[in-house]
Amino acid sequence: MSARQHRRDVTALSVETGAAAPRLELRALLAEAADEGARRALARVGLHDSEALKDVVELRTLLDSWRALRRGALVAIGKIVTVGLLLALSWAVGAGKLKLW
Repeated sequence: MSARQHRRDVTALSVETGAAAPRLELRALLAEAADEGARRALARVGLHDSEALKDVVELRTLLDSWRALRRGALVAIGKIVTVGLLLALSWAVGAGKLKLW
């Protein structure tokens, strides 16, 4: 192993001891810290137990249902407005207030 390769393998300084730590040890520490951070974040939002997957699936289903309901409501409102305008137009024509020809 060349000196350059060795420097690459032992690059970072440990914050606690100031000693050089091998790159693999640092990666293992970072992976462990990331896992612990993820566990804490999930615990904060209540997704730390065995029911978490079920909860997420239920939330996604609820969100999909809400989106479908909202889309359906907008379509229904559009139809109501269109029918209302057509009724008003036909009433105006039938009452003789609007001459089309």
